[in-house]
Amino acid sequence: IRGLISRGRFAEAKSAARRFAELDPDLPRARELLAAAAAADGDADLALLSLDEEVESTPASADLHARVARAFEAAGDERRACAHFRSARDLRPASDEAHFEALRCRARLGDRERVQAELAAMKSPGKMLTQLAAALGSGPAPAYDGGKGSPGEMEAQVSCEDGSVRCP
Repeated sequence: IRGLISRGRFAEAKSAARRFAELDPDLPRARELLAAAAAADGDADLALLSLDEEVESTPASADLHARVARAFEAAGDERRACAHFRSARDLRPASDEAHFEALRCRARLGDRERVQAELAAMKSPGKMLTQLAAALGSGPAPAYDGGKGSPGEMEAQVSCEDGSVRCP
């Protein structure tokens, strides 16, 4: 499937990934490959559905929740993103980044005052939470910025010859 994607054969990759996912619907790797193939083929809805199903089969993975949250937020679904950011924080309560994202998204969804109160009540917030408190004190909650990503990850913007940005 990854080979097909790397050769630009996105529709074939998506078809192969669908067959693989049908063999074992609860296999996280199958859902991950289906999400990748669907995204490469321009099928954002299937990609997000596959990621959501992957995290359902691996609910104790904070890293997966964070990844799925970033995908939903990038797609503009902040409510579902926030649910996953909060799950990531619950699974990794000592993580400054997980706590930051959970509070940031809550503030964006209208819970700003309570988020500010929680931040003010913290005895020694980390750097990210201190920056969030300052941002909330001076303006709106920070929007999604694409994150730093993990080592080896990249983000690309693709434009087709006709100028559209949603092309295979």
